[in-house]
Amino acid sequence: MLPMSPTAHNRQLEMDVDQQRPIVRIAKYLTPKAAPDTVYHYSSLKGAEGILSTRKIWATDVRYVNDESEYKYALFLAADYLAAIEEQAGNDHERLDFARALNAGAGMHENAAAYVASFSHDSNQLSQWRAYTGGLAGASLGFDSKTLINLTMHQAYFAECVYELSRQREIIDELGREVYEYFKRMIAAGIVLKDALIQASTEFHTVLGIVAPILKHPSFFEEREWRLVIPPASAGTASPQFRVGRSQMIPFIELPLESEEVPMKLNLIVVGPTPNRDTALASFRTFCRVKQVPVDHVAISPIPYRDW
Repeated sequence: MLPMSPTAHNRQLEMDVDQQRPIVRIAKYLTPKAAPDTVYHYSSLKGAEGILSTRKIWATDVRYVNDESEYKYALFLAADYLAAIEEQAGNDHERLDFARALNAGAGMHENAAAYVASFSHDSNQLSQWRAYTGGLAGASLGFDSKTLINLTMHQAYFAECVYELSRQREIIDELGREVYEYFKRMIAAGIVLKDALIQASTEFHTVLGIVAPILKHPSFFEEREWRLVIPPASAGTASPQFRVGRSQMIPFIELPLESEEVPMKLNLIVVGPTPNRDTALASFRTFCRVKQVPVDHVAISPIPYRDW
């Protein structure tokens, strides 16, 4: 029997440690333990009509949402972490090589596209009406969170955004520790240093790309946002569609809100502030009846805000 080539030998060793990959361990951040029963998606009336009629929601490329620091913010946190590791390495050449390899791999994020659909804890928040209805009448669509998770689990994950800086740093630190332990297991298994460094860097940045969309700048805390996230590794196989924004074309991916096995489910719809409260509520209820929208209750916002 011919001896295994060095490359094939490395592949076999990588398979042996594959079940201990950091993505398996970091998955706990992507699995909601206490999701609210209902999460609300704010939209203009035109957007709400499209979502409820097509039974689909648009997940937008995270680089094109309102917060221009999206995704990049997590990369800054990671860069700070790696700079600290490199500075603390001292004469530990293995750890220094590790930090430098991870720094060198940051380029894989340059063209990475993650897609997100946003939801809120709150059904009737003034700042959300202002931000997402474009100065027009709108609606907050209260989706059943368990149904959302069941519908999208094979393409996206559903998680609460993290705003607290100390918690964000803990997540990045834990990711770094997990990847370093993974790197050491590869070395112990006999994988050559160069290949182990490349694999460690790829692993770090792949997992960073998965968690980055839920690490938001602390100034956005009031939104208390939950997200459906299609990470770069999954989004890379999808063909985005485009809508026209105010200043640019905005890529998005459609996510289904029902399937043959799982029907769409809304617990509450709140029609936003409007000068025509009675008729706006009546027409939305009629729309839901005609379109057979599975919603338990439709209400009108009591907020006296106006922008008309």
